[in-house]
Amino acid sequence: MIRKQKRAANDKYFENNINDPRKTWKHINNLVRNTDATPKVNCVRLKVKDKVLTNRFQIADEFNKFFATVAKEIKKEITTGAVNRSQMHFLQLVMFTGLQVIFGTMLVWSELITTHAIRVHTPPRHIP
Repeated sequence: MIRKQKRAANDKYFENNINDPRKTWKHINNLVRNTDATPKVNCVRLKVKDKVLTNRFQIADEFNKFFATVAKEIKKEITTGAVNRSQMHFLQLVMFTGLQVIFGTMLVWSELITTHAIRVHTPPRHIP
């Protein structure tokens, strides 16, 4: 019961702060470093497509690859004509496709980050 409430509270926090990566990562770090109650073995698993990674260096490498290609993917969407520049403010790209991060103890795993839409906005126009 308590675990369900904690998970619901975490889900709500992440939904409310989806556009603020600083708050999101601060909360993730607080969850990972949680030392209250009994001592636990904290583990992180990253699921990329159908492959689950547990090595922290491989996980860091996958995050680096992902974030290094975000701009390229957005540019490709625009240049291929899939998105019209005038309609770009309506574009919602699902950037976390196939990428799940799972945090928890050895006994209970909870998904904290799932597929989310990232909204891309056009810069404000200068009107003389």
